[in-house]
Amino acid sequence: MSEKNVGRGGYVLSVLIIILGVVCAAGVLIHSFRTWDDGVTRVLIPGEHTLKLTEAGSYTIFHEYRSQHNEAVFSNPEGVPGLVCVVRDSSGKSLPIKPPLGTQTYSLGSYSGQAIFTFEVDFPGTYFLEAHYPEIASDKPQAMLSIGDNIVSTILFAVFGSLGIGIGSFAVATIVFVITLIRRMKNAGEA
Repeated sequence: MSEKNVGRGGYVLSVLIIILGVVCAAGVLIHSFRTWDDGVTRVLIPGEHTLKLTEAGSYTIFHEYRSQHNEAVFSNPEGVPGLVCVVRDSSGKSLPIKPPLGTQTYSLGSYSGQAIFTFEVDFPGTYFLEAHYPEIASDKPQAMLSIGDNIVSTILFAVFGSLGIGIGSFAVATIVFVITLIRRMKNAGEA
């Protein structure tokens, strides 16, 4: 009787691995989507704003064409033609601002944005952002900018990380299931 029961626990284990993988993948996805904008600073433009940047490195300025700020909802066309942005360090020195490499966009909940500029900081600290339209611009709409260091990569990590956990757990569960099946078939043949 004990030979018939050999390996049945492997089937249960493979199902538990899949369930655990789905729960972990969902947990990573939910946590990441709840916290994706924790390090993001949102500013209303045109205007001048103080940025508290906590790490050295590359930062991206996004035009959030769909956004919320202080209970106001923004829904603008994509792009801000003619927008001029200047970032200065605490000594007043302007930092070089460049266009982003490639296209970076996001759309999560009530926020959608498109990268418009990037800049580098050598050390954490207080920086100043001035964003305005040239005097000759005929249209000077209020818009929302979001500034962050890893917005798109955080979203990509959430998606691909949870996919990796899900696929990995399914692969491990399949291996456990197949090993259990082979062991049970061997035991059945010996009986």
